[in-house]
Amino acid sequence: MLGTTYWASDLRRVSMRGHCLCGAIAFEVDGPAQACVACHCESCRRQCSAPMTTYIGVLDGHWRWLGKPPKVFNSSPGVERTFCDHCGSPLSFRSTNMSDVMHFFAAGMEEPENLHPRCMSLLRRSSLG
Repeated sequence: MLGTTYWASDLRRVSMRGHCLCGAIAFEVDGPAQACVACHCESCRRQCSAPMTTYIGVLDGHWRWLGKPPKVFNSSPGVERTFCDHCGSPLSFRSTNMSDVMHFFAAGMEEPENLHPRCMSLLRRSSLG
């Protein structure tokens, strides 16, 4: 686990890590999150089996898988959702609408309590996926 990190009002953070339930798949984020969003869309609710989920968007080049990469599921045209093939934990999603951004679920982060959504998606199906 990383040491204490600090947030600024623009969601910048030195480093964040996350992993699946069993720990087989991990990831690291360096640099700013583009957004922190609470999403109620059907796709996110079904992937996470929850009434809503929170995620952060991170530009490519500012994140990496540590060790084994996750499995990818194409949930709809242009949308990839990742998960652990051992424990089934959902980890992220990517949409061709924002192909240079990976969206990591806050529940997979080591310190999710430090994430504070700045906007909310109430769409039936997110425009991202």
